[in-house]
Amino acid sequence: MKVICVKNGKGGDGKTVFSLNLAALLAKEGKVLLIDTDPRCHSSNFMIKNESVPVTGTFEKGNLGEWITGKKTADQVIRHSMFENLDFVACSDDLDDYVKELEKKRIISMAGRNLKECIDKIADRYDYIVIDCSQNVTTIDVNVLVASDFALIPVKCGLSSMDGCFEMLDWIEQVQTLNPGLDYKIVMNDREKNKEAEEIESKARELWDEKVCKTTIRHQSKPLTKSLRTGIPVVYEHRTPSEIKRTTIADDFINLVKELKQYGC
Repeated sequence: MKVICVKNGKGGDGKTVFSLNLAALLAKEGKVLLIDTDPRCHSSNFMIKNESVPVTGTFEKGNLGEWITGKKTADQVIRHSMFENLDFVACSDDLDDYVKELEKKRIISMAGRNLKECIDKIADRYDYIVIDCSQNVTTIDVNVLVASDFALIPVKCGLSSMDGCFEMLDWIEQVQTLNPGLDYKIVMNDREKNKEAEEIESKARELWDEKVCKTTIRHQSKPLTKSLRTGIPVVYEHRTPSEIKRTTIADDFINLVKELKQYGC
C-alpha cells in the first residue's frame, strides 16, 4: 500500500481537484481510500454531493476527528462512494477541536503518529491512500507527512504558489527526521497558456530540476466547472467523439499517474 498526500503551503493551487482526480484514476487500478484532512471539507462535499448527509460537525457515519481520537473505528468512518473501488473518510469543520482534545491528553507527541496508527490498521484493505490536505501546517498536517510515503506538491504557475512550495519543502525536510522514507515530487498544476505561466514553470524546473514531474496539468475551466457541478471527477467524464480527438486535463492526469509509477509512487 502507498500513502500519497497532496499539499502546498498556499491556497488556490487546486489541491482538492488534484486529489480527487488522482484518487479516481488510481481507483481504476486498485482499491483507494481518499482522506480529507482539510476542515473546509471541499473533498468531503464533493464525494457526498448526492447524499443528504451534512459534512459540518459530527454526523452519523463519523469523520476524521472521531477516527484519530478513537471515538469511532475505521469501519464507522469509512464511506463507500458511488465510484467503484473508491472509499473516503470525510473531514469536519470542527477537526481542530478533536486535535486539541488529543493535545490536552498529551496523546500527540512530536512524532505525530496518530493518523499513521489508524492507517496501519487498514493497510491490507487498500492499494492506495490519497490524503487531501489543507494549506496550513498544523498538528494534523505533521501527522499526514509522518504517515505518507510520498508527498505531491501541486504548484500553480504563480509567485505565491512558488512561495508555498518553498515552505512545503522546508516542512518535508523537517519531517524526514521522523519519516526518513518520505519522498516528494512537484507538479505544475492548473497551468494557463500565457507567457507569465510559462516563465514561472521554467523557473520552477530550473530550481527543482528532477523533482518536478515532466507532466504538467493544464488549465481547462470547462471540464473543471462541469466536474464541480456534476460531482464527477474529470477523469470519469464521458467524452464525445469530438472531445476524444483532443487532449484534456483528464489525459494530463493519466500521463501523470504513469509517470509517478515510474518513480515508485
